[in-house]
Amino acid sequence: MARQATRHHLASVRPLSDSAAANGTAAAALSLMARSPGDIEPRAAPSSASRGASPCPQSAQWYQARRKVTGPSTPGRKEPVEDAEIDATARLIYETGLLKLSKRTGWWLCGVKDPESIAEHSFRTAIIAGLLAGMEGADPARATMYAVWHDSQETRVGDIPYLGRRYLQAATNEQVTRDQTTGLPAVLASQLRDLVHEYENGDSPEVHCAHDADKLDCLFQAIEYRDTGHQNVAGWIETSRTRLRTKTAQRLADAAIAMTSQDWHNAVMNQPGQ
Repeated sequence: MARQATRHHLASVRPLSDSAAANGTAAAALSLMARSPGDIEPRAAPSSASRGASPCPQSAQWYQARRKVTGPSTPGRKEPVEDAEIDATARLIYETGLLKLSKRTGWWLCGVKDPESIAEHSFRTAIIAGLLAGMEGADPARATMYAVWHDSQETRVGDIPYLGRRYLQAATNEQVTRDQTTGLPAVLASQLRDLVHEYENGDSPEVHCAHDADKLDCLFQAIEYRDTGHQNVAGWIETSRTRLRTKTAQRLADAAIAMTSQDWHNAVMNQPGQ
């Protein structure tokens, strides 16, 4: 039944009339926009041999109609992507997978034998950055993107704790990102390089939220380790708290310190009907 309904819906999609296209009227565009591209039965995923094949015409037509009324949803114009650039992007995705295996080495100094991975830290940092930005009146999506990429360079230099930085001189995050993005589509490489440069040097509310999120995740993680028996983390909690810049981050830190890491579970279980 679902397939029949989809075919019937697809059959109802008609091209814009010549007169509407010539006049650029919004009415015809709005009529087509009412049909969601998600209702159109998807085509099979193309093979690597069919790169560059034309997309579903009905779906493309829907987006063209939407752009007539709302304008483009993303900045700039879509540029063709070469196969070599797709391959470079795939290699970068594989490289970022190392973050799931690489440990946050500073926790070893606190006696944590099997600490969190860099990817685990980056994930919750991104969650916190978006929440902070929402409460600080900043752009949550931008703050989240800063947080997602803030430690991505550690696939190549590792996680160097503060003690190690006394003796090691590593490349800057901007230098590593430049090398990591070599071969990517030019627009994408520029976006990622600018993103890392802004995180390292910027002064926007989103940058402040991302940096505070990095410290807040460290504070939360230290409390979690403390609650499971690791007693050498008090300094990490205090240091993380004192380095926060935004008022919201400071309030979140104080709230976290005043409770245990299991308070969320206790609160849920004590709710009526749970």
